Amino acid sequence: MPAPSPRSRGLALAAAFALAVSVAFAASFLHHLLPESLAYPVGEVIVAVILGVTIGQVWAMPTALQDGLQCLVRLVLPAAIMLLGARLALDELVATGVQALAMVLVLMVTALGVAYLVGRVTHTSSVLSTLLGVGVSVCGNTAIIATAPAIRARDEEVSVAIAVNTLFGMLAVLTYPLVGDAVGMSQAFFGTWAGTAVNDTSQVVAVGISYGDEASDVATTVKLVRNTMLGFVVVVVAVLHARSRGASSGPGTSRAALLRRSFPVFVLGFLAMAIANTVGFLDAASGAVGTDLVELCTSAASLLLVVALAAVGLTTSLGAARRSGWPPLVIGFTTALTTSLLSLALILILGPAGS
Repeated sequence: MPAPSPRSRGLALAAAFALAVSVAFAASFLHHLLPESLAYPVGEVIVAVILGVTIGQVWAMPTALQDGLQCLVRLVLPAAIMLLGARLALDELVATGVQALAMVLVLMVTALGVAYLVGRVTHTSSVLSTLLGVGVSVCGNTAIIATAPAIRARDEEVSVAIAVNTLFGMLAVLTYPLVGDAVGMSQAFFGTWAGTAVNDTSQVVAVGISYGDEASDVATTVKLVRNTMLGFVVVVVAVLHARSRGASSGPGTSRAALLRRSFPVFVLGFLAMAIANTVGFLDAASGAVGTDLVELCTSAASLLLVVALAAVGLTTSLGAARRSGWPPLVIGFTTALTTSLLSLALILILGPAGS
């Protein structure tokens, strides 16, 4: 089958953008219809996810449109995260990141260990168990995709890991704000919990922004600390798997190359925007153009996030997770639950990030 032409890819991306924007506006309309007591814990992004998932399950979308939606997420989500950096000061970023690092490291080791042990009990391949553990511990589907070549995972194993990761990540998007609101978590506490325990970057941002601006800032910053660890995790996992097989970590792939390939570049954009805000560049530029650029960036990021999460919902396949059987579901659930509960315990002991 010939590869799609640039024109057909462009048309698919345009159609995906139109669909995602339509779902985003519909979600915004539905959110405004919710009673205030429910609208607070259930933000627009959560409504967009639910609406997108619902449409995706009842409508068999063409493959080209699905590919366009996935491409849209890869373009829009990093842009939204980078724009969110405009409202952070570098001292706040450093304080949050340093305090979060210890929790992130403990949770990463725990998640990978739990995934491995439950995988052994359920007789699941070590490759699939590793993909599931990496997805929970680092940054969701991005981590799964980055790790797969390094441990020579099969396409089927990658698909199953992504399906399970997406399923439990979506459940976190729906339940975390409700739990946080029910027990009266502070913005910083909730943001730290979401940033350390929710799987995918898009899901963390969605959960945080649905709870409040401060929670969103903390959750995003903590999650970016996890994201920066991706390259190191990929290298370590690749070396361990290579030793267990008595082989190299991949044909012609050095550890430095794995590290470079796995580093999430949008983290640099987020840091650049935070630095621009810290040194006063955005304030000066706002005065020159007569517009509050920080507010503009924040509003644009919020809109892009709703569009991106609508696209994520539209491409979520709940059937794929069901077809994978119960062992991967058990691994994913056990790892996610352990990470969530341990994160709460660590926050109670150490305090929220940045406190």
